[in-house]
Order: sequence, then C-alpha cells, then structure tokens
Amino acid sequence: MIGPYRSMLTSVRAEIDSCLGLEGFPNADLVLTVKSSKIGPEGAPSQLLVDTLVTFRKALASTFARVSKVPWAGQGRYSGIVRGASDVTVLGLARGSVRIAVDLPPLFHKQTLDAWVTEEGAKPQLSPVRAAVDYLLQGAEWAASDRPVEELERVIPDSAVRKEVMAQIRNMSPSPKGDIEALEIEGGSVLGRRAARLTRQASDRARTAEYPGKRTRAFEDSGILKRITVDLDKPIHDFELRDRPGDAANLRGDFPDELRQRVLDVMKLGRRVRVRGVLEETPGSPARTALHLEDFERDE
Repeated sequence: MIGPYRSMLTSVRAEIDSCLGLEGFPNADLVLTVKSSKIGPEGAPSQLLVDTLVTFRKALASTFARVSKVPWAGQGRYSGIVRGASDVTVLGLARGSVRIAVDLPPLFHKQTLDAWVTEEGAKPQLSPVRAAVDYLLQGAEWAASDRPVEELERVIPDSAVRKEVMAQIRNMSPSPKGDIEALEIEGGSVLGRRAARLTRQASDRARTAEYPGKRTRAFEDSGILKRITVDLDKPIHDFELRDRPGDAANLRGDFPDELRQRVLDVMKLGRRVRVRGVLEETPGSPARTALHLEDFERDE
C-alpha cells in the first residue's frame, strides 16, 4: 500500500530539489544546510557561507590530523597533507535555507592509502580521510540525538579521537550569540548517512562528551596572556591568564597549536585580550580549574 505514496514523496522531493537548484548534484558527497533568520528569499549574508565552510574544513582537517597522526600545521598554516585531506569542493548553492553541496577531497575517494597500513603490513586500513569523515558524521548523529554516551564510545573507541571529534562538533554547532540556528549535515550515496541536525543543544551534549566526568561551561573573560609554554611535540600548549577584571585570580589553561603564532605575537606586545573557550572545573578542587582557549581578540 505504501508504494504509491513513496513514489509520490520521491517525486515531490525531486521537484523541491529542482526548485532549490540541487537537481544537478545528486552525487554530492555531503550537503550542508544552514538554518538562520538572516536567510530570506532574496539571499543570505556571505559571512554565513564563509563561516560554515571554514568551520567544516577545520573540523575535517583537525579530525584527520588526529586520526592519521600527521603534523597539523606548518609555520602557521595547514601542512601539505592536511590541506589536501580537507580542501572540499563546492559543487553548488541553493537559496532559502542555504544548502551547500560539496565533494570531499580526492583522498577521500581512494579507499585505502599505501601510507597507512596495519602494523603488520598485511592488510591496508581504511583511509584516514574516510575515517575522519565517518567519525564526524557519527559524532554529529550522536550529538543530535538523545542516545547515551556509551554508544558514542562504541562507534569512536579511541578517546583522543573522540575528544577531537566532539570539539569539532561543538565548533560546528550554532552558538547562543550567533546567527545560525541549526546546521544539518547529510551524507550522499557514498556515505549513506541520514541528516544530522546540529543545534545549540547539540553543542552542550558534545561538550559533555568531550570532558566526561567534569563540570564544564562556555567561558569569556579578559586579561593578559602570560607564562606561555610551547612544546612542538604536542598539539596543545600552556598559558596563564592574568590581570583579570575585579582582581580575579590568575587562570591556567591550554591552547591548540593552530593559535600558537597569534598567542606568541600578542604576548610579546603585552596587549590585553578577550578570550573565549571552555572552562573545565573539578568539583571540590578549585586549583584544578582549567581554561581551554579556543579564540581571542584584542580587548579595546
């Protein structure tokens, strides 16, 4: 009995895609759909498009670097292999809720890479580009659901990779102060994934999974970055936030390697900055409070 209805729905969906301009991209690897009150029949702010693509590319690059264990950056930029693994191709755009059809990098479409094999060398592993994409999609599906964290741990068993994926899912999810209300990520025929709808609630779930057993909250404050410790063999480095408003205590924290040059530059100039990140607190142990820096800007 459902046959005619299924056919009708398929036909309606095809007509909708035709109106939206997506009929020419049936084989797109991914479709990113941005929901925002700033988007109208006349179009959308270009910044929404730029921010969405930049954030997605960074998520893919960071997850790939963690999975493959290759250097993330070189002299303040993506390293060559990370750049090649994360440079997506935009196939087309559609108005209304902005839909961005993209193809993943060529390395994604190569099932295996000779550079990544099992330790025994007997059987090639799945390409780390494919693994990175798959982890991101599985992480997005989990964050958009109400499933328990044990299910996330099952599909992404490596704790370091899982932490990175959740950090990137949180970055892709809409922020309370941003213009984006939701971001849907839908895998194409190759990936075979249903659309995962990331909302501001998804960001909270991702943060909880990123720091299991900890009390966390989004954090903003101002101060001066001091006591910078850089270890080039590690993906994160240490710092201390001093001269906070109201004589607040100094706050220790860490920052990712991608911010290294900016942090060093602002430290040399001694400028006051406004920081943004995640504050991790251990109940009953105030001394173990840490700020995980995500971005900063000059505090005018």
